[in-house]
Amino acid sequence: MIFIDVNCDVGEGFNNEEEIFPLISSCSVACGAHAGSKKEIDKIIELAIQHNVKIGAHPSFPDKENFGRKEIEISKEELQKSIESQLDLLLSRLAFYKQELYHIKPHGALYNLVAKNKEMAEFFVSVVKKYTKNVYLYVPYKSEIETIAYQNNIKIKHEVFIDRRYENDYRLVSRTNENALIEDANVAVNQIAEIVKKGTIKTIDNSELPIKADTYCFHGDQPDAISFIKKVSEKLQKKKIRIKRTSFKRRYKFFGEKAILIEWESKIDEGILRDVNNFQKKIKESLFGTIQDTISAYNSLVIKYKTDISLVNEIEILENIYKEEIETDEEDNYLWEIPVCYEKNFGIDLTEIAKKNNLEISEIIKLHSKEIYTVYFVGFLPGFLYLGGLNEKLSIKRRNVPRVEIEKGSVAIGGNQTGIYPINSAGGWHIIGKTPISFFDVNKKNPCFAKSGDLIKFVPISLQEYQKLEKENAKPKLKFIE
Repeated sequence: MIFIDVNCDVGEGFNNEEEIFPLISSCSVACGAHAGSKKEIDKIIELAIQHNVKIGAHPSFPDKENFGRKEIEISKEELQKSIESQLDLLLSRLAFYKQELYHIKPHGALYNLVAKNKEMAEFFVSVVKKYTKNVYLYVPYKSEIETIAYQNNIKIKHEVFIDRRYENDYRLVSRTNENALIEDANVAVNQIAEIVKKGTIKTIDNSELPIKADTYCFHGDQPDAISFIKKVSEKLQKKKIRIKRTSFKRRYKFFGEKAILIEWESKIDEGILRDVNNFQKKIKESLFGTIQDTISAYNSLVIKYKTDISLVNEIEILENIYKEEIETDEEDNYLWEIPVCYEKNFGIDLTEIAKKNNLEISEIIKLHSKEIYTVYFVGFLPGFLYLGGLNEKLSIKRRNVPRVEIEKGSVAIGGNQTGIYPINSAGGWHIIGKTPISFFDVNKKNPCFAKSGDLIKFVPISLQEYQKLEKENAKPKLKFIE
């Protein structure tokens, strides 16, 4: 099963939102130009609050006659006034309900136009930029608006459509083509799974195209929309379960003027890790718009606020959040598979570990690669994963004298943990192998693919396989367990 962020365009007059909202996690609300009204917006906001769905704006060409799906002749001044009035309408209703705007996503012809036309992308970004503080733009991958948003330091989420097919240049297949829509839930599931697993999508002519997706959209006006998304949801979305938090002792203290440090008992423990991660998730949901960032480690959590805070007041708020029942996903059913070559020219400390731990080298490799490890946190170096779950037979104290330089990709053991050096670095862990996988890329939106709570499985490979994967710039495999 795969957990994905599903969004839907709503408030467009189809009156099926009550069935849709339990199945989505974010929505884009029509703001009166192609569809919608103040009354309709209020109804949508109330449903979103009820179902904990993030709310976005869906501005369009002012063209109800064509449902905003045709480019119309309009001056930029008129279009700017229309877009601003649409956003202002939604923001005024959100303020009434004390809710935050999560994202902005243009609709229909405007969406397609800013994707392919640089001038229009620049115009649209110039209009909405003042609305985008702590607000995302939903954009297509490899689009003009993606580039312009990056240049203007606007946060983005890449969007892919669950129910549409794509051309080789990333454009949606025109609705005039009979194959433009995907109406078979199984076909949609296969498309999503390929994006998640391989980072590619099949185009209308069956070519394979690289793509990124942070959120997946389906259209509420397509034939049999509810049945379609229910089938997709059943196949892909993990069930939500309500759990009572196992209580761990915590300490709160200032961490500068605008941050709080929360500390758990100082030990490596999966229960504490889950507690830290669940608390972090709940804080992000409950204090959205108030906090700037959260940073977790083995047994601590830093909360960075946007403004100065009162420690006493915030502790009370945080404790109330902590004590709540939480709604969480089932345990993840996937893990990252990392190929490792344990050849002696890479595993330069294998002989020493074998001698000190009274093991054969072959046994070290077998014990190390058979475990499934948990990522406790990412630190020390950008992309350095601290992994728990090492077989106790492999435990060994760190080197008395650290090495001046350890090669990028070196797999190592330090105490009761294992990890991978993401860059060339000094270090005192014992080196047992090397992976061709890169763990940190500063040019990517998420520089390190793994995060706290993820699972890692090492897969032994030969030197020849290592050289082949290194040449191919191989990526980690995301393995799904049904």
